[in-house]
Amino acid sequence: MKGLCFIKQGTLQLGIQQAVVLRRTVAEGSKPLVAKPSELYGILPPIISLPKYRTARCPLNMHQRIAQCNEENYPHIKPEEDFQVNSDAIIYHGHSLLHLAVANRYHQTLIHLLKNGANINDRDRLGQTALHLASEILDQQAITMLLLCGANANLATPDTKETPLHFAVWSSACKAGIVLAAGDKCVKLLLCNGADVHMKDWEGQEVIHSACRSGRRDIINLLLDNDADVNALTQEEESALFLFLEKETNLRQGDVLKRLLSLSYPLKLTNREGRLPKALSHPCCGLLKDMLLRVSSEVLSLEDICKFNIRKVYRGNMKFWLKGVIPTSLWHSIYINQEFSYASKINYF
Repeated sequence: MKGLCFIKQGTLQLGIQQAVVLRRTVAEGSKPLVAKPSELYGILPPIISLPKYRTARCPLNMHQRIAQCNEENYPHIKPEEDFQVNSDAIIYHGHSLLHLAVANRYHQTLIHLLKNGANINDRDRLGQTALHLASEILDQQAITMLLLCGANANLATPDTKETPLHFAVWSSACKAGIVLAAGDKCVKLLLCNGADVHMKDWEGQEVIHSACRSGRRDIINLLLDNDADVNALTQEEESALFLFLEKETNLRQGDVLKRLLSLSYPLKLTNREGRLPKALSHPCCGLLKDMLLRVSSEVLSLEDICKFNIRKVYRGNMKFWLKGVIPTSLWHSIYINQEFSYASKINYF
């Protein structure tokens, strides 16, 4: 029964979870099996009810965090009679009880497992933690609980080198995630709790690459606001701008394209094979293609390169500190006018 993924049919996120089934199937190299509702709800409760010993692996303040999570953030979740479980047991095709609770969205059970000593960073047979799984199915409540209890937001899977942030961005960027506008809060939660936007997966992709490939505006802007590097290259030497220009529909988002161009230096339009993005080969994109090729061949002046690097280093709140240090006219030329950026050299917007 390899490739099993638990899906609650009839929910708004069914499309996202179906995409997750395909993703996990590719990772496992097996045929996916979607559990029927009768099978789904019959798996976890009987196992939880069995009396087992408690494995104490929680930090000293774990119970306080769980109580805070339960009472303040989720007042509708009422703890039932206390019970003891072997919370680290691997009991169903390589999944621990913690993973099963997350997969089935049993938030009350998740709290009890954490309270009774579950290893919050325990991995399943694919090397994924419970936070990976919660991020993959975009379960905001589970992500909040796990982060409050100290889950590591930067643990990567052994084989694919993906973090929970990779999973959340991937699910948000899939077709169902775009249609439902789901996942932005999950991505923001991870970012606010220390998720690293610069970690690369086994293909050398950072999360900004997945977001730009899908073209989802809010996720791209959220990552850029958190210092994602648009100049980072994948193993195929693809930049975020290259992947954004792979889809013709992304060209409708002129504001995103302009922002990517303003942050790009040098302007890399080809991949390792020397191929241009697919969208630029469309007849209606001939003007944009010519302008991009023209400015990409230009060499910026030393002054413009310095301005670009200053803006890259002094981002966020640091730019306002810099405003009181350098001349106002220079600050405006770096952050407001941006005459040095490639976006200012293209009359397409």
